[in-house]
Amino acid sequence: MSTVRVIAVVLPSPHDDSLLLTVQRPHDDEDLPGVWGLPATTVRPHESDADAAVRLGESKLGAPVSLGPLLAEGSQQRNGTELAMRLYAATMSSEEPALPSAPGEQGVTYYAAWRWAPRSSLRDGAERGSLCCALALQEHAGSVSAMDEHVLVRFYHEIALKGSNRSWFLKHMGANLRRALAGTGVGRIRWNAMMASFPLKDDDQWELVRERLEGVIGVERFSRAVRVEATLDAMKAAMPAMLEGQEPASFRIAARRSDKRFPMTSPEINHALGRHVQELTGWPVDLKHADLTLHVQMTEREALLSAESLSGPGGMPVGVGGHVAALLSGGIDSPVAAYQMMRRGCRVTFVHFHSFPLVEGTSREKAEELVELLTRYQFNSRLLLVPFAAAQQRIIVTVPPAYRVAVYRRFMVRIAEALAMRHGAAALVTGDSLGQVSSQTLENLTTIGAAAERLPLFRPLLTMDKGEIIDIARPLGTYPISIIPDQDCCSLFVPRHPVIKSRIQDVERMEAELPVQELVDEAVAAVEEREFRWPESAVRREQGNPVASR
Repeated sequence: MSTVRVIAVVLPSPHDDSLLLTVQRPHDDEDLPGVWGLPATTVRPHESDADAAVRLGESKLGAPVSLGPLLAEGSQQRNGTELAMRLYAATMSSEEPALPSAPGEQGVTYYAAWRWAPRSSLRDGAERGSLCCALALQEHAGSVSAMDEHVLVRFYHEIALKGSNRSWFLKHMGANLRRALAGTGVGRIRWNAMMASFPLKDDDQWELVRERLEGVIGVERFSRAVRVEATLDAMKAAMPAMLEGQEPASFRIAARRSDKRFPMTSPEINHALGRHVQELTGWPVDLKHADLTLHVQMTEREALLSAESLSGPGGMPVGVGGHVAALLSGGIDSPVAAYQMMRRGCRVTFVHFHSFPLVEGTSREKAEELVELLTRYQFNSRLLLVPFAAAQQRIIVTVPPAYRVAVYRRFMVRIAEALAMRHGAAALVTGDSLGQVSSQTLENLTTIGAAAERLPLFRPLLTMDKGEIIDIARPLGTYPISIIPDQDCCSLFVPRHPVIKSRIQDVERMEAELPVQELVDEAVAAVEEREFRWPESAVRREQGNPVASR
């Protein structure tokens, strides 16, 4: 029996690597009439596979083809000959083929049509006897290589409740995710309902990708996952590699179907795969308190399998909640307040007041470090450094000592409000916590807040105690910076017993002795600006370069 050598090629779409170039054989084809399969050609005597691929591209696809790695080999008896096929990954120089308008060389199969289609579309061809279709399906089902390793990202469940506005929230989520992953080299992000997935091109990418995703607000959970064909056999074939190195006391399968057309329900998938894992390992099942949970996410085109699930920060995507200006001290509370607003979707401009040269410049340096860190969560930040010494000097000689802190803070609110409006922010944010210090009694908060005449003033930490705030600051990373000793501008010339129940009318009477608008205008005119960008700032810091620019 003679042997005919053939090559077939797997050509992924340049826009969606889950889609492959499939071609249709003519309806009068002797062997496989009208069948959709992969581009293939006979290898002529004394011709290499690479040469055959060039000829396949030029004569049958109208675009040059270059071979990549060998994926699979197989043979088939057909019409008294043995068909020996080698399946290759390949690339095509053009984004689309240009099939010849009329048949060319006699005896060569020319295609009637082409389309980008998921690998699952090859099942029909495989069932009708197409060897290239069968090899492609078998190779994909059994392969658990680095090219198949993906990252699966789930978004905060609150986004799912947004009804007709959900697409707007997901648009912001997508932009933030792409920004966070910039420079990591991962593959194209694909979307499916409340999830996204993308391929890892090599194992070394994972640590950097994990670090980036841990800071993307709006991400609920994420994990590394293996992508296989959406069939039970393919999922079973992938399990040994998923279980390698695991020694749990118990396990469970947790399947979800975003594509309800899959013929098995989630409980049925759980049962079938659970039985398979037990046959492989003998591990007991524990549905409530399992040591190991194997996650299975079914989509229209694929199944994503994962043996881990990592937490993201949750919250709403930054950008959906508007723009606010946060008064940032060097302490513990105000960075946490700014972060809490980010988690509700706000972009934050930071306003820091300093009394340099009356005090040392440590607070400015701390503010820059804090903003650099917080920029990780919103990608772009602006820090406004406000010189407050001149206003303080006027206040000190005019206002009685017990009222100085209240008046300091009222001026800060006025200046921050002017800067917020200049930069397009729609509200002010402070780190006040009710009753924490003397300036944060109910009466003093009322007196200080009254200085904001045009914008609302938000206090996201109002009902939290110091321990609760620190519990957020520690994992956030701001705590070690915040506890560095510095001279806060409000600590300058503070009396031992400040007023704890100020009245607005009393403070306004004292301020009548001051050129309020003149002091506000002078401070606004002397502001210094710093711009921060992430992840660019992180890269520059690693290289020893400055992270902020004027």
